[in-house]
Amino acid sequence: MLILFFLELLEYHLKINLVVPTYMKQKLKKAMVSIGKKVVVVAGYSKFNSQGLRSFASFEDIDILITSSLVDMAIIDEIRNFGVEVIIAQVKE
Repeated sequence: MLILFFLELLEYHLKINLVVPTYMKQKLKKAMVSIGKKVVVVAGYSKFNSQGLRSFASFEDIDILITSSLVDMAIIDEIRNFGVEVIIAQVKE
């Protein structure tokens, strides 16, 4: 059985990984990541400059990140160092 979860990234912080602002979102997303066979995170470029309070996953838990070409490539390179496949959608600024 294939279990594939697409999670919207609400906020991101490289030192504390993937974060959300509330306890309920943290609990739900942690559960989804723990049972997912493949975890895909979708994150718009604006999510890479914010900080949440509650971590729900580390980058080692993520298989694929889908984001836009507006994200700083230095951040993308750091995420790839965790073994995450990064898919970049080309967008106009």
